[in-house]
This record gives sequence, structure tokens and C-alpha cells, in this order.
Amino acid sequence: RAAAGRTRRQRRAYPYASRHRLPFKRAWLASLERAAARARAAQMQPKPRVSYTLALPGEGGRHKFGVNALALTANLSGQAAWAGASSLFTGGRDAKVRRWDVSALDGGAPPARRPVRELPCVATYDDHSDWVNALVVAPEHGLLVSASSDNTIKLWSVETAAAGAAPRATLHTHTDYVKALAYAPATGLVVSASLDKMIHIYKLDTLRHVAASGGLPGGGG
Repeated sequence: RAAAGRTRRQRRAYPYASRHRLPFKRAWLASLERAAARARAAQMQPKPRVSYTLALPGEGGRHKFGVNALALTANLSGQAAWAGASSLFTGGRDAKVRRWDVSALDGGAPPARRPVRELPCVATYDDHSDWVNALVVAPEHGLLVSASSDNTIKLWSVETAAAGAAPRATLHTHTDYVKALAYAPATGLVVSASLDKMIHIYKLDTLRHVAASGGLPGGGG
């Protein structure tokens, strides 16, 4: 009889309990769905890329990581790079561009017949914050152009010899890694290509952005 009484009381209480449990359960499930939506939105938001390069003792003028790009200057007569005072530029994954003196290779036997020697680093161009992917030299304008995974293109004075010298100009036309450069001496144009699927063209004498693969900047056709 006591057990039967408890059962009847439970049956009578069940509808009352259900009416109070269901709204709480719905609110709890809704809060879980909102938390999951916020977590998904946070994962989809792009995270800023931050890179640090630490200098170690005894590294001197060498690159700290891999070398991605090379540019070799030639004199105005078009002779080989080591047939006059000229330089080698290298772009590295340490976000630095370095200039090496190759004038010591001038004259005498070809370099392949000489003992291997250490090239002196005469300048460091340090303003990028990510890998340097491409380099071109425009001797007519006295400029070195570098492209980087920090989405920028920088123009440097070739004659700059001080470490940490600031670039002449920084171009922010791309929105993703800049991977390639090309230079046309006859027109003074530099072309850049990026992982953002865009190609941009610049006039070096005015440092002006003149065209893009989708037309002129600003939708000019």
C-alpha cells in the first residue's frame, strides 16, 4: 500500500516537474549552441602572423635561415658581374636582404679555378618582417626591389651601406605573400605577383602604381 501511494504521488508530480524541466533544458541547449557558434566564429577569424628573428653570437653577416632569392648586378657595358665593381644581393628566410662584394672576383682566372673564398657582406637591408622571396636590381635608378611574405614590396637605395637603413619606399598593394618580381629596363617598369592572384605594375622613376591584372587601380579599366 505504501509503495502504491508513492507511485500515485510520482505520477501526479510528473506533469508538474516536466513543465518546469523542459524550459530549463531548452535554455541550457540554447546556451550550448550559442557557445559552439562563438567557438566556430573565433576559429574562422584570421589570426595575425607574428615572426621573430633572434641574432646569435658569431653569425656575422650570414643569413640565419635559408636563402630564397638572388640578384647580381652588372656594369653598364653589360659585361659579366665579376668583370667590374659589382654586388650580389641575397634575400633570406630571416627577413633580411644582404649585399655581398664580388669585386674581388674581377680579372685573372675564372672563379671556378680559384680557391674558394669568403665573400664579405657589405650591407644589410632590414625592414621586412617575413621571408624575402624575390629580388631585382634596377641600376639605372639606383634601386633594389625586394618582395616578401609580409605582403609588401620595398625599394632600397643600392648605395645604402649602413645596416638597418630604411627603404626608400614600401608598397602595400598586395594582400598575400608576394612571390615574384620582374624588371624591364627599357621601360623602367617592375611587375610583382602574389598568392592573392594579382599582378601589379609600378613605374620606378615616379614610384607610382600604374596598373594591375584586374585593370587600373581604383577600377579605371
